[in-house]
Amino acid sequence: MVRGDSAANRRTDEGSNGPSSLSGENRRTFLRAVVGTGLVGTGLASALPSAAADTPSWEPETYNVDSYDFATSSFGTGSPIGPEGPTDIHFEDDAVVIDTGYTFPHTGCDTFVLSKLAYDEGLDRLGVVVDHIGTWEYYGEDEDEWVCADAHSTVRYELSVPFEEGPPESVVLFETIEDETYTTTEYREPPLEVPDGVEYELTLGNFADSYTEAEDDPAVTVDGDEVVVEGILSLTGCLTVGLERLAYAEDEPGHLEIEVVDTYGEDYLPGSACPAVHFGQHYELVVTANEPLEAVTVTESDSVGERVVTVSGEADEFDPWIHNIEDYEFTVDSHGGTSGSPVAVDFDGGEVVVTGAHRFGQTGCDTFVLERLGYDEHSARLGVVVEHVPAWELEGEDPWDCGDAISVVEYELSAAVDGPVDSVAVVERVDGEDAHSIHRRDPPEFPAFVTDYELTVGEFASFEAAEADPEAVLDGEQLVAEGAVVIGSSSCKTVGVGGVDYDEEADHLEIEIVDAYRETYVPPTGCTDDVSTREYALSVRFEEVPSTITVAERDLYLEDRSTAVSSEDLTIAGNTPQDLTGDGLYEDVTGDGQLGFNDVVTFFEEHDSDAVQGNVDRFDFSGNGRVGFDDVIALFERL
Repeated sequence: MVRGDSAANRRTDEGSNGPSSLSGENRRTFLRAVVGTGLVGTGLASALPSAAADTPSWEPETYNVDSYDFATSSFGTGSPIGPEGPTDIHFEDDAVVIDTGYTFPHTGCDTFVLSKLAYDEGLDRLGVVVDHIGTWEYYGEDEDEWVCADAHSTVRYELSVPFEEGPPESVVLFETIEDETYTTTEYREPPLEVPDGVEYELTLGNFADSYTEAEDDPAVTVDGDEVVVEGILSLTGCLTVGLERLAYAEDEPGHLEIEVVDTYGEDYLPGSACPAVHFGQHYELVVTANEPLEAVTVTESDSVGERVVTVSGEADEFDPWIHNIEDYEFTVDSHGGTSGSPVAVDFDGGEVVVTGAHRFGQTGCDTFVLERLGYDEHSARLGVVVEHVPAWELEGEDPWDCGDAISVVEYELSAAVDGPVDSVAVVERVDGEDAHSIHRRDPPEFPAFVTDYELTVGEFASFEAAEADPEAVLDGEQLVAEGAVVIGSSSCKTVGVGGVDYDEEADHLEIEIVDAYRETYVPPTGCTDDVSTREYALSVRFEEVPSTITVAERDLYLEDRSTAVSSEDLTIAGNTPQDLTGDGLYEDVTGDGQLGFNDVVTFFEEHDSDAVQGNVDRFDFSGNGRVGFDDVIALFERL
């Protein structure tokens, strides 16, 4: 047995005899003899590490633990235990006892050591780390000096930690076995008592832009026996979102009380270093009760304070989730008609007006409710979610007879925020489907001579790739550019066209590629706090090619990068053609400095390409004002 205490963590067993009296080469010879005879399975060899005074100490890291007992033993082949079997953590009157083990393929070559033992008084949790190592590691010998029997053996360990005032509320055990880590958490009492028949699921979402967003009340929706809670909690260090109470109010049947708090997760190990960070964490809690609910009270508690929301279970409660909004008004009107209208957004100074209309089949049976309205100052974006619901759900009554006439339901939202609004993302939920639309105050506009463009976002890339200038090639009437941009949050951002600037006097076009928010990003949804880099490919087609084109990359993390190309720098099949005679015609199609048969072959293959057809004056060898097969013959005759 190895016995430790917090003062000295001693590793001695005074008065022991037998193998413990051996030292040096004699002890190693004795150990080899024990292993070679198979006596390890009897438990004899298991006493060796705890016996000799010259046995090297294996000191665990301890914190807030006065004393403990840790012992190992090994025996012959048996049923696998440990990660493949039960791990026994039990709470006695005045101690915590852990008793488990693992089956290994070679007798005498494996043992367990206690690496860490820590107690957190505030959390009332004991943390334990046990590592599997080779016995030669324990004794400080080379592996090849040990002779291991082929028979399987099970190595078991037992840890006992006394507590004068009773065992802690919880124990978390980390076992590292053959490069795999297994985590087990046991509670003395169930951490959360849930009424019979009530089920719940707590899901963590993205990080919020700031922990101060947790100051907003959670959004609570009650539909019969189901509750959906969406909110943000302010967290620090190792804390996460937890559920502290889920129970019916005393003497109030049908009134469900929910408490969401900042807490340590099940796998938090006492004594671990926690990062000095303060952040906001989105979460969603879905609760299915065992009866229709009359009311639900949700309490959020964290470092920024306490928020309490009580929502009636009646069906006419459609409280939207409002975030960062100074003022808003939402109205609905229905009338006879035959057609709806798409979402429209009017940027009216500091106020934004959103309108939409849908046609439904029966008059008086349909309406819209505002579900979510939020503003994000970083993206300067307003997020709007409206949902179609049957009118009887609002009234809380049985459906009434609906008229057969077609009706059109219109909605209008006006919202004021403290900051600029560059874009509005709108989600319309109709018949269970979401329709996204993005509306920008000043969308990038290409000049009229641009007939088409396409931006494709590719794979993740390295920072080194983003530091390089973009590659740009002008092939006739088409520009192709490739590069990489650091976009920041991968959940909310992507690569986009940030701006287009055309200088008519200089006949110069600049296209700006930036880290942009996704069209599907709808505030107040949070964003992950990561930084990533994405590749992109840009294709632009022109009716008239400007003299020069610059592709510029700009993001928040690297210096600006750019590449310029000229329309006079033509490329044909990857080559730059040349005028060898000064007549303005590019007879050197391959760009190798001379006219040869390869130029005729290449020109024959490429004479219908955009690069050639967009530069007739450079390839009209026949002089007929166009480029065709006659020009191939004319170039051939120049050989």
